[in-house]
Amino acid sequence: CVLAYIAQAPRLNSRSCAEYVASDSAWFTRECLVWAKGDREFEQTVVTDLMEAKLARCFRVEASSQSTRYDFGLCTPGQCSQGNIGEHIGTLVDVAKLTLGRLESPDVFHITEVLPWRVLAEDRVDFVIAGFPNCGTSTLSRTLATHPEVTMFSDELDIPMLEDPGLEQGKEWSNDWRSWLCADLLPRGWVESRLTPNKSKASGEGPRVQGFKNPLLLYGEGCLQRLSRPLPKLVVAVRDPVEWLLSILGHNRTIMGFGLHDYILPPIEGPAHGGWLGRDHGNFGSLLTSLLEVWPSDRVLVVELEFMRQSATAQIALDAVSRFLGITPFSELTSEGEVHGQKQGGSLGMRYAPGLGVSSPSWGPEQLCAADSAVQIRSMAQHFRGEYEKLRGVLSRVGVPELGVSRSLVSGGVYASTCLEDVSLPGARVVFRGEAEQIAVEKRLRIAWRGELGFRFRARGKLP
Repeated sequence: CVLAYIAQAPRLNSRSCAEYVASDSAWFTRECLVWAKGDREFEQTVVTDLMEAKLARCFRVEASSQSTRYDFGLCTPGQCSQGNIGEHIGTLVDVAKLTLGRLESPDVFHITEVLPWRVLAEDRVDFVIAGFPNCGTSTLSRTLATHPEVTMFSDELDIPMLEDPGLEQGKEWSNDWRSWLCADLLPRGWVESRLTPNKSKASGEGPRVQGFKNPLLLYGEGCLQRLSRPLPKLVVAVRDPVEWLLSILGHNRTIMGFGLHDYILPPIEGPAHGGWLGRDHGNFGSLLTSLLEVWPSDRVLVVELEFMRQSATAQIALDAVSRFLGITPFSELTSEGEVHGQKQGGSLGMRYAPGLGVSSPSWGPEQLCAADSAVQIRSMAQHFRGEYEKLRGVLSRVGVPELGVSRSLVSGGVYASTCLEDVSLPGARVVFRGEAEQIAVEKRLRIAWRGELGFRFRARGKLP
């Protein structure tokens, strides 16, 4: 029946909504184009395809009585507005049949029009700073916001999340936020209020490109699937995975054991060590390798935080981002110029976020190679060993060509390039080396030995 609607859609879309509701054709909405909440397959295929082809407008409806609520969706020809749906909801939907008699006559209907993700491509979103948290994405966003040819939508844009129908069916909510990070369809009100079209693009006056920042998007497979419909350019910031994990832990040795775990659901009460991120969220090489299997490489640019931090390379990195986005390089902009109609004084260079200030904590040889932390940091580095190799490959492919790969990543990471270790275990046959935290978390310690186990860590050429 959906194919029958598609065949008749041009005729139905040429009539008014009142004519459609009064005709026998309203059968399409009642029987074909209505779905219960949770039918994500129908939303991702039929509903999305109809809206992208401009064959229908679609809505989500919350119907409720004094004691019962039921959510569903419906599509109609394009002439029917949200107000029309509210006026003719009783004709367009057999609520009692749809709810299997659980909701005979609702008292209240709350109606929301939804749009497909491809609407972002309609002069709304040209690029997204899509990853990764604690890697300099705020610095990139703040810096691009000062460019006269760029519009940044807010400091960080929260995407509507996927509603989990399993809760109403007695199933458990997925604890891992990556599975419900992005909704299948976007509320029209959210799109129009937060992602306004770039009306100046056609005239050539004003901003050339528009974008937003959400550094979590690359973690969600569903987010990538939905974002691939408009296919914006992706700017991705990365850093040394071990350094990233230490930053997530807030440079706090007392909770360093959390760095040996993958994602852990933060406790309801008490401190959320590391927030909602775990060790596996630092697998930047694997995540980007998977991205490049489905995303055109000419629409991805990866920038290392190491290059943004250093004044000698920051300008080169900024100009590379500018060329990637098709805007005037920062180095060619004058220090006194108009940005979105306002005079800007000073240099149009990096606008560092507070976390990247000169006073921000850092892990030097004294911290990385100290006896009370080096064993756990080494375990983190062992976990990320394959990630360093993958990340180097990704950067050589879609990194900043003028800068290549940072020396730290080339040498195997911040720990490998900073610390040396000596193991003292006479007569023992060591299969894996570790310590108490590793035994509990990774089960990596197996030795044929009774006696003392000694480790000594030292910085490469810097500490005795």
